[in-house]
Amino acid sequence: MAKGYRGDAALTAERFVEYGGERWYRTGDRGRYWPDGNLEFLGRLDHQVKVRGHRIELGEIEAALVSLPQVGHAVAVTVGAPPTLAAAVMPADGEETLDGEVIRKELQRLLPDYMVPAQVLTIEALPLSANGKVDRKRVADLLVGQGINETATYDPPRDRLERQVAEIWCEVLQREQISRLDDFFLIGGDSLRATQIVQLLQSRRIGPAPVPLFVLFSSPTVAALAGHIRKQWQELTTVTADSDDPIEEGTL
Repeated sequence: MAKGYRGDAALTAERFVEYGGERWYRTGDRGRYWPDGNLEFLGRLDHQVKVRGHRIELGEIEAALVSLPQVGHAVAVTVGAPPTLAAAVMPADGEETLDGEVIRKELQRLLPDYMVPAQVLTIEALPLSANGKVDRKRVADLLVGQGINETATYDPPRDRLERQVAEIWCEVLQREQISRLDDFFLIGGDSLRATQIVQLLQSRRIGPAPVPLFVLFSSPTVAALAGHIRKQWQELTTVTADSDDPIEEGTL
């Protein structure tokens, strides 16, 4: 391989480059030199993805997964559009079954929320390509085949505030109905649509104050977001009731 890819001049020119009078091979890895001369490996370029506006190294998720004693091997991928994180795991020796939800909860102690896979599928063996590497496309197909959130039961909004929030979600996500417990980022939400939602909440005066964008990221369901807005109204009522300042209609 040191001389190039046989019969593929274009790929050879892309991967085998001349620099400083020497021939170099682009491995597809990302790294950086530190001032002391050490070279830090940052991961595969083709394993870096962008989800919810965050650039994520899939290898970091896989490392966190295999650090769990019950997990033997793991591979993380993205599925769907907009992309959603998902993972396939193999049980460690001595483990017969794995609970995907338990694994996700344990990952929340190790990773930021935006790096925790929305779906964890247990498989007996990771599919391999012809050259012996993990076939990530087949893993993604397995995860899509299982489906994310397809079996979730529809739970309708329970009060007027939840209905108002749900209507805005349906409008932005172009869906006929949304369960009060549907995860925003599992049903087509992304950072752009999240921004649209908080803007509509403010322009339609659903709450007494603007909803910060990070609230939707940390409370990605209709029920949770409505709960945040409800708390805003309760705090406003408490402040008004405790105030000794008279309020005269027509004055600012």
